[in-house]
Amino acid sequence: MKALLLRGPREVEVADLPEPPAGWSLVRTKLAGICGTDKAFYRGTYPLFKRPLVPGHEVVGVVEEGPLNYVADSASRFIGSTLYIELNSVF
Repeated sequence: MKALLLRGPREVEVADLPEPPAGWSLVRTKLAGICGTDKAFYRGTYPLFKRPLVPGHEVVGVVEEGPLNYVADSASRFIGSTLYIELNSVF
């Protein structure tokens, strides 16, 4: 799985990340907004989140795989959210 990873101020790379563990959902991102907070992360002027992190918390995507007993119908496959995820975090 690939993601844009922010390692430090003005330091980004396309990185391979592990697949989500069993019971989690895999969402293919279709669109991601880059807002002022993301710009501050990039510049290194927003200290509240640890790096490395995957920027772009305004997301629209499609559920590719879901937890056990997940049924992918057209209504539940498309999602949108505003969230923050720190790399290797559990929430």
